[in-house]
Formats: sequence, C-alpha cells, structure tokens
Amino acid sequence: MMRSTRYREGKVKEFLKGSNSEEDSFKYTFGIHDLTQSIFWSISKFIREGYSCRIPIIVFDKAPYHKLTFLTDYKGDRHYYSEEDLEGIDKDTNPKEWHETSEEIRANEIKQNAKYWIVENFPKLGIPVIIHPGYEGDDLAYLTANALKEDTEKSALVSIDGDWSYLTNPNVDHLKPNGDKITYQDMVNTEMAELTDLKDLSLYKLKSFSDSVFGSHNNLTSVELTDDIGFKELITHLYHDQFDILKDKDLYLRQLRSFDVYSYPEIDIVKGLINNNLKPTYPMDEQEFSLLRTMTGFKVSVDYYLNTIENMDLTRYERPDNS
Repeated sequence: MMRSTRYREGKVKEFLKGSNSEEDSFKYTFGIHDLTQSIFWSISKFIREGYSCRIPIIVFDKAPYHKLTFLTDYKGDRHYYSEEDLEGIDKDTNPKEWHETSEEIRANEIKQNAKYWIVENFPKLGIPVIIHPGYEGDDLAYLTANALKEDTEKSALVSIDGDWSYLTNPNVDHLKPNGDKITYQDMVNTEMAELTDLKDLSLYKLKSFSDSVFGSHNNLTSVELTDDIGFKELITHLYHDQFDILKDKDLYLRQLRSFDVYSYPEIDIVKGLINNNLKPTYPMDEQEFSLLRTMTGFKVSVDYYLNTIENMDLTRYERPDNS
C-alpha cells in the first residue's frame, strides 16, 4: 500500500524575480495533471526499480476524522488555507499577504482536484484507491495490512512516515520511497526487546500506549505521570490497565480510544472495500487509455502506461465479463 495524502509542492513554486506586481510575486506552477502524473510516475518507478509489486494500492485520508469524536483538537495544529483567511486581510494595505494567501488557496484547490481525479481514475489504470469518510490513510493502511496478514505472499506498506513501521505484521513490512526497508522483525527486535513477557502486545498497541501518554505530531497531548518510572514499567502498567501512574486518566483513555480503528463507524463497509480492492478491476487497454488522456489531459504517455502495467501481475485482476 502506498500513501499519497500529501503533495510536496514547494519545489515547483516559481518566484518571479524583478516583478513589480504583488500578485505576481510568486506563483505555484503546477496543475492538476502535473500532480497526477508525478504520483503515477513515482509508483511506476518504485515498482520498476525498487521493489516488485503485483498490485499497488493507494490509501487516502478523508476528513472529518472519526478521531475528532474523542479528541476535539486532533490535528488542530495544522492549518489549511481557505477563503476565511482572506476575509481577515486588507488587500489594499497588505497586498503581498493577500495575494500569497490567495495563491495558497488556489494551490489547495488544485491538490484536492488532483486527489479526487486519482480516486476516480487510478483504479482504471490498475492502481486501486481506498478512501472512506472519517478514516485516515494510517487507519486504512493498518486495516489493509491486517487483511493481508494470512496472505500467501508478502506485502509492504510504502510511506516516508516512520509511524507506519508500527502498522506492520509478520507478513507485511514497511518500505520507504528512498529504498529503506524496515521489516516487522526489525521492529520487534528494536521496540519490543524488553517487553517479551507481554505476550499479546502488538507493535500497533505499543504505539497506541506510547502516543497516548507522550503525545504525538497529530496534536495528541502528553499526560503527566505520578512517578518517574522506566518505559518498560510504564508500558507494563498500561498493558494491565493500571492507570494509577497517570495524572489524567480520562485524557489518556480518550487518546487511546482514538487508536481503536475496529470500533469506528462503518468498519464493516471499510473492511469490505479493502477486500474488494485486493482483487481489483483489470486495467485499461491501450485504446481506452488513449481516450482517457484525450478526454482528461492526463500527461502520462501511452508507452509509459503500458510498460507500467506490465510490471503488475495482471492475473490478480478481475477481467470484465465480456473479455
């Protein structure tokens, strides 16, 4: 499973030096299909030059997240520009800020349009997309990894996010786009070496304990302890539901509950969606893909597309009834 939830657009921002216009002080130079092409190229290059892959799958976030039910400030430290930001800026007195904010809003709109073009069209190209309201890419990656735990072949999660190493299991490892490989056994050896007596403790559960106490980049808050104890002793307390070590048990339990993906609404629908995408629709042929390019402006060439699907195991795909 490959994560494609964020587009790194900083490198394609064009600064127009010497311009006398505030409006032209900078412009993002990418369009929808610069992003969709880049994502397709990245996936193709990875499975061609990095690791072979029978079926590449993309997972996407779709807000508002179910975690907000338990944590009202979840990811509250992240800001996404919207028209409301412009309302507080006087264009006449602060034109530079107004135009830069306006450009950020335009860029966000392009990225969202690119995302949903991928959602609609990548499955036709042999790359299934899993997305469902309330679920983050992390949630879907974890659920998909679990669905593949008993599969006859190894699978892998692909993301720059180090947290994804905690979503692994004996049949699913973690690969990074730069080629780094973190196996499930690597994680067990490094993260759980001192916790072997906690027999049913998984990497995911360990991460949920740790983040629920110490906080995380998703704006989870650290919980103060009543005593200065070591990590092993702390995890042992939490494993046995011994909360006397916590000064704010309620906060800890709310944060812990946010990790309980299997209790989320419509979980059976999501599990069905995942299972369906493990046997995806057969990709477009040359003629169909050529038509898609003409109709939508997708920039990937026909030859590049055909070479990409040759690297997939098309026997794993469902052919249409009439083929």
